[in-house]
Amino acid sequence: MLSFTAGLSPSVRTADGPNGLHTPESFFAAAEALIRDSAESGADLSVQMVNVGGLKAASAKLGETGARAIMARISAAVRAESVGGGAAAQMADERFALVRN
Repeated sequence: MLSFTAGLSPSVRTADGPNGLHTPESFFAAAEALIRDSAESGADLSVQMVNVGGLKAASAKLGETGARAIMARISAAVRAESVGGGAAAQMADERFALVRN
């Protein structure tokens, strides 16, 4: 996996949303910086969307504690697949985005 950890801009390293994810706004800035940097280095990065159908309904059924636990696990999985572990966001209730190679 390609890692930009040492060269990540502050917007990529600092996620401002819950569970270590970016908000949609900060994600766009982070993705733009990563893709711009990757074009210079020759790395092949892309933005991918992940839909988790039924997440909102499942969270409602699980209650607050269960919903927090499932969101923490999903967030960790999305972050783990993103470049440098910090280029991911929750875009909507059931939609996530990440930059990956």
